[in-house]
Amino acid sequence: MQNRTFRYFKGEPLFPFGFGLSYSEFEYSQPIIRNTEISKTDSLQVSFTITNVSEIPGDEVAQVYLVNKYLADDYPEKELVSIVRETLAAGEKREVFITLRPEDLAHYNPASGVETVMEGTYEIMVGKSSVSGKSTPFSVR
Repeated sequence: MQNRTFRYFKGEPLFPFGFGLSYSEFEYSQPIIRNTEISKTDSLQVSFTITNVSEIPGDEVAQVYLVNKYLADDYPEKELVSIVRETLAAGEKREVFITLRPEDLAHYNPASGVETVMEGTYEIMVGKSSVSGKSTPFSVR
């Protein structure tokens, strides 16, 4: 099944996941991670700001991705780990807080048959789609 699903797709999609969900326009701040180095059993605290930069109120579905640029090829490059829906008035700004548990960072290992959190460097990406966003690195030890 490897390289046959959207999780392993390396090309550029015609319409990325999350495309066209709102008529309003939103901007995202850089995600802030409280601890940029965690152990395999720690939770990860992430915050970011969403701003409605349009002249109309709107709902935004913020997507939070775990980006695996530095792991083996048999892991997906990007994985949706959380979503948050926010309703914002025109010009409104709101800080969003997310907690990712160790199981949110785990991947299934076909060799061992269990889910495990791999040591290494990851990125958390936040944005309105699977291809647009801002990311911050962190390490798992």
